[in-house]
Amino acid sequence: MKGNRENLPLNNIYLGDCRELLTGLPAECADLVVSSPPYNLGKEYEAKKALEIYLEEQTAVLRECSRILKKTGSLFWQVGAFSNRGMLIPLDIRFFPILESCGLIPRNRIVWARQHGLHAIAV
Repeated sequence: MKGNRENLPLNNIYLGDCRELLTGLPAECADLVVSSPPYNLGKEYEAKKALEIYLEEQTAVLRECSRILKKTGSLFWQVGAFSNRGMLIPLDIRFFPILESCGLIPRNRIVWARQHGLHAIAV
């Protein structure tokens, strides 16, 4: 996958840990980064981490994402909420300063409205 921007293959999917894959990409090679990172909910496939540790890890990934993103590019970062002992923190609020520290400008929030589940809207 290493190489310069002009020689990168298009329309490929790479399987692996993004923390390793991103470091192999050249700077400003991507027009778009779309991610739905682990939500840190403590589900059976992921261990729940302290909020600050989770945010530190995500900051490292976002730094690499911003490094590979072209100046004219966009980043979509889908996150949920952190829950701990009845407290619920919308993670996008915590991510806005991180995005700004990476030189990115948060512009919009996308809110999923569903008729079922945790975030259902009463009709």
